[in-house]
Amino acid sequence: FIITDLLYPVPPQEILGHVLHSTIRAIIFCPWSAAEAEPDWDGQVELRDCESNEKRLYQFTQARRDRFRASYRRHFNLWDEACAGRGVALTRLGEDGSLLDCLMKSALPIGAVEMAQG
Repeated sequence: FIITDLLYPVPPQEILGHVLHSTIRAIIFCPWSAAEAEPDWDGQVELRDCESNEKRLYQFTQARRDRFRASYRRHFNLWDEACAGRGVALTRLGEDGSLLDCLMKSALPIGAVEMAQG
């Protein structure tokens, strides 16, 4: 299994390579945040790259925010399409509740995890 935010600037096929084209069972757990998917940025906003720690100022208008949201949705739709039908279970784990709650809500229904009988 893989734990990643999937925020890479290249197509899913390049990242996963042979995993998407093999018969092995792969599971991707992707942390997800509503604030990241639907930001409410307005005006001048300082954003920090979490990997390089570099900070940059951006000016956000409604139109720019809408473009960001559409791009974000498109990016994750590409991941969904790349994983569908290839034995790769992709589940996005939200920020609400415990890890167990998130797994029960999003991972269990798609078979990415199973309930232990005991």
